[in-house]
This record gives sequence, structure tokens and C-alpha cells, in this order.
Amino acid sequence: MKIPTIAALATLLFTNAFAQFGDPPREDRDDLRKKMELLERTLLIDAMEMDEETTLRFFSRRKEYMDEMKSLHDRIHENDLDLSAKLENDEAPGDGYYKKYVESTLTLETAVVTTRREFVQSLDDLLSPEQTAKYLMFERKFRQELRDAVMRKRRGGRDGRR
Repeated sequence: MKIPTIAALATLLFTNAFAQFGDPPREDRDDLRKKMELLERTLLIDAMEMDEETTLRFFSRRKEYMDEMKSLHDRIHENDLDLSAKLENDEAPGDGYYKKYVESTLTLETAVVTTRREFVQSLDDLLSPEQTAKYLMFERKFRQELRDAVMRKRRGGRDGRR
């Protein structure tokens, strides 16, 4: 299945979810997220042409990586929420707080990049260089297609073409 097909499938999923729920409640977003993960998994297996054993090992390793990335992104989000709350309450936390926020955010963002690099490098014993390259390209294109589908939906289906 080709990557452009992802846009159609993702649009269908998002359109259905938003049509039924508007801005869906958390449970529905979680259900939608699971459907998108299943779609991604199916397309990824096809794109990378992995055998069954490699597929199991790859997705096991990838789950650990994704869990770690989620944890890092959650921590970044918590930092942002804390600063936002202080600013919304017109608090002036002071330079020390701001310096701590900046340092913490940069440290976490560095950890995101390092974690990604380590995961991709860990695939050397599992995937061929071609499969690893296909994985990186697929991941980037899949995420972009999802972003594009969401933006099209938010614009009311208009895709900017005349």
C-alpha cells in the first residue's frame, strides 16, 4: 500500500470521528489513536517487507521506544502546563524559575533526540540498512499525512486547491 493511501484512510478515520463527536472525548480519542496505530502498523509491515519473526521483534522493541518517547513528551508537556498556569495566574516566577524551565525543556528535548538515535541504531541487528531507511522515511511521511489530514479536516475539507 502506498503512502498517499494513508491520507485517504486517515481522513476517513478522522472525518468519521469528528463528524460523530465534534472534538471527541478522551475515550474516543484513545479509540481513534488505537485505530491509527493499527493502520500505521499494518502499513509499516507492508512497506518494510518484514518476515513474521522480525516483525514481532521489531514491534516489541518499537513499543519500548514509543513508551519512552511518550514519557519524555509528557514531561515536556507538564513543564509547559506548569509555566502556562503561572503565566495565566499573572504570577511572576522570577528568573530562577525561567532558567530552570529552559534548562529542563532543553534537556528533555535532547533526550528525545538521543532516544530516537539510540532506537534507530538498535535496529542494526534486526533490520537491513534498506529496511531501516524505509522505516525512517515511512515514519516521517505517515506523520506528515496525519497532520495534513487533520488540517484539511479543520479547514472543513478544503485542501487549498482551486
